Amino acid sequence: MEFWVPLVSALAGALIGSATSIITIWIQGRRDERRHLREKAVELALSDYKYRSDVISKIGGSLYPISLHFAYHLELLEEASKGKLTPEAMQRISDNHTALRDFIDRRGREVSDAAAHQTKK
Repeated sequence: MEFWVPLVSALAGALIGSATSIITIWIQGRRDERRHLREKAVELALSDYKYRSDVISKIGGSLYPISLHFAYHLELLEEASKGKLTPEAMQRISDNHTALRDFIDRRGREVSDAAAHQTKK
């Protein structure tokens, strides 16, 4: 009967060790996947920003911060990587992007108004 204690202990230790290894590999894989998505989003954002900058220099207009482009592309890639890039997801991403652009526009006007008010004093 005493041989069961070391046998059960060895089995439990092997299971715990294996589970720990599997969990560590899974966490590292997820981290690497997220890093890869962020890298791709940066590449897309830089390309998008450069393209828009070239267009704006020719026809005029305003250029939003690159962080806005990054947020858009990251959200798009995250949905695509989950396999959930649907028309509804695209609409939600577009709505988020529009809300961020509106906020930047509003904030820019507030800063301009505050600066104009300061120069009048």
